[in-house]
Amino acid sequence: METYRHDVCEPNLTELKVLLEQGNYALPAPYNAAHDAKSTESLGRLDTDAIDDRMIMVGHVFSVEAFMNRWNHGAVLSHRADVRDAFLRNYHRANRWHLAAIVMAEKMQFLEAPCHYPLRMIACG
Repeated sequence: METYRHDVCEPNLTELKVLLEQGNYALPAPYNAAHDAKSTESLGRLDTDAIDDRMIMVGHVFSVEAFMNRWNHGAVLSHRADVRDAFLRNYHRANRWHLAAIVMAEKMQFLEAPCHYPLRMIACG
């Protein structure tokens, strides 16, 4: 998840923050991942049996897809080309991870690979 944060979340936040600043829009409350986020090591370990690897992986698949839909919708609604381009770059950054998470979940047998998914049509015939 930390790699996802560095590869997708932080570049997306940085790019959109620049667009907001250039347009003189009010920025949301500041968030500095380097200082505000906690690593898994600093959190320690507490066994709760509340969530397992399967729930994390499946949750990641669907939450990333939800963000991708929001970015796509944001691109559609903007009249500014630079904003549309930024939203689409955000979408594609997340999509790399979304596809990787689906493949990982399938290999771990957390999800099935139905043939009606567009990427699976080639493999399924």
